[in-house]
Amino acid sequence: MNEPVYVGMDVEGIKVNPKVDFAWISHELLSEPTKAKFTKEVCDIYDGGYDDGRYFYDLGRSQRSSTGKWPLLSLCLAAIDGKTDDDLIALAEKTTQLNPGTDKLMEYLLERFDGRIYPITSSYPAVELPIAKKYDIPFTQVFTNGIQVRKENPKKDIIEEIERRSPMCILSENREELGKFLNEYKTTWEALATCYEQNSKTPNDAGINMRINDLLEYHDNLFEKVGNQKLRNVLEYLFLIERGVMGSHRKVDAMRSVKDNRRAWTFVDDGIVGAMPIDWAKGGFSVNTTNKHALSFSKLNVATADVSNLIPVYEAMLDGEFGPELKEKLDSERIRVFTPRDIQQDIETVISANKEMKNKLKALYVPVKM
Repeated sequence: MNEPVYVGMDVEGIKVNPKVDFAWISHELLSEPTKAKFTKEVCDIYDGGYDDGRYFYDLGRSQRSSTGKWPLLSLCLAAIDGKTDDDLIALAEKTTQLNPGTDKLMEYLLERFDGRIYPITSSYPAVELPIAKKYDIPFTQVFTNGIQVRKENPKKDIIEEIERRSPMCILSENREELGKFLNEYKTTWEALATCYEQNSKTPNDAGINMRINDLLEYHDNLFEKVGNQKLRNVLEYLFLIERGVMGSHRKVDAMRSVKDNRRAWTFVDDGIVGAMPIDWAKGGFSVNTTNKHALSFSKLNVATADVSNLIPVYEAMLDGEFGPELKEKLDSERIRVFTPRDIQQDIETVISANKEMKNKLKALYVPVKM
């Protein structure tokens, strides 16, 4: 393996405590009437049944759909509920808690990779940008969800940077029309989620595939019905052409926009949104991962409750030892190491070890008053 030059990494679950799922935390901030209409169960159908379901349905097809759209939908819900960027920034500031070992890991990576660290996250900009500022990572090296504006900000004002990436301003200005759109959108994603589940059981059923195609056509036409041009443009940007998403293949797009050479990259993630970049990067590996799809693409899997234990993994990459030999060299009670063969032969044991470490980290999260 060629020595990696660039480090790509997810944020939530890697640097930030895995209990901090900002999209779901922001759902708790909604008023009771909004939560009654868009319940956790309804949103979970969007997140898993529709978003992940469409991703799997499109695998191997000419079109492709990105996972990671639920955080964007959560912003729409916050907007119709009257929340603003100020509310979300304050929420991120209260709830974002770093994992043990993050300071040590980042100090090492910044020195060894000469500052070429690229956080790539599907979460709201206020989750990662303050962390990037803490470690003096240029905002131009940070990819988040929302508007993909990464020009240098001369003032380096973090609030200004968050707001120019966030779609909240336009969403909030058009709350009434956005609400009408979401009502129709909800009916459509629920229907598609049902079809994707049926398709996973009987993938060659022509009737189900025809139903999916009809629903997708209806789905796309929903955006044309939005009267306000600015709102329509933003919704299409986020959910239709998926430029505002930063999951799955969009993470790969982000890396390729920096350096279009998979051998130059190492990438680490902990969930389904990281499967494609883990697969694409020559040094792609997963940490504390319970998602079978992401594990199946991992050149290596690591489970640990202290992310500074990843330093020897990166050292091994730089020494050209990123392979099965690392299991014998590094595996211990502090850091469990699993090879692709381990994953293939007994994925449930791998998931169990990853879940145990992830739960240890979650137990460290300090609850905050919402």
